[in-house]
Amino acid sequence: MIQLSIVFPVFNEAKNLPHLINSINNASDHNFSTEFIFVDGGSSDGSRELLDNISKENLSIKLVCSNNSRGYGYDIIEGLNHASGDILAWTHADLQTDINDVFRAVSKLGSQTKTIVKGKRIRRNILDKLFSLLMEWYVFFKLGVKLDEINAQPKVFRRNFYHNLLKKNAPDDFSLDLYLLLVAKKRGYKIQDIPVSFHKRLFGIAKGGGSLKGKVPLIRRTISYINKTKV
Repeated sequence: MIQLSIVFPVFNEAKNLPHLINSINNASDHNFSTEFIFVDGGSSDGSRELLDNISKENLSIKLVCSNNSRGYGYDIIEGLNHASGDILAWTHADLQTDINDVFRAVSKLGSQTKTIVKGKRIRRNILDKLFSLLMEWYVFFKLGVKLDEINAQPKVFRRNFYHNLLKKNAPDDFSLDLYLLLVAKKRGYKIQDIPVSFHKRLFGIAKGGGSLKGKVPLIRRTISYINKTKV
């Protein structure tokens, strides 16, 4: 029986994927069965074909094909819809996060039920910290909810939270991380952190807020979502 399902949204990560698969194969020992669900959102660089071949050789790796025009959040929800685990998680597929962070988060979750465990990034530069703080202040100002490190990965939670609370009205874009935390807070869940490092990409360009150029539209979209949200 699958106990943990980890979802990775993928879009044009062919150069990073072999390194990620190697990290998965060499991950720290853990005492539960795990499936790794890769959701390809319409890659054009061979990511989908690479994952298809790997999934045929490794039964713990599952490929789900999506449509990237819907976005990051949509792809993650697609992956969660195909998950078999009692504990669900998502994280990045671009090597900026460590797969072992997920297993540490699961260990912290333990037998707790009404709890979400997420990453809290350490050793960040001043600009990144400032962007995060401004977003956190705006969320508190508009919604009255105090959150910390909204976009940090991984996110780990139990299946019943997903089916009963998260799945409904989940946004298709990068606002999904915010939506998860807002829903959890409003429903009385504890949000616990684990310290994580956020690494530079080996290959490719960040799809979200990895650069100043990416942060500006991400913040605009997130502010628009906050302004209209009713969680």
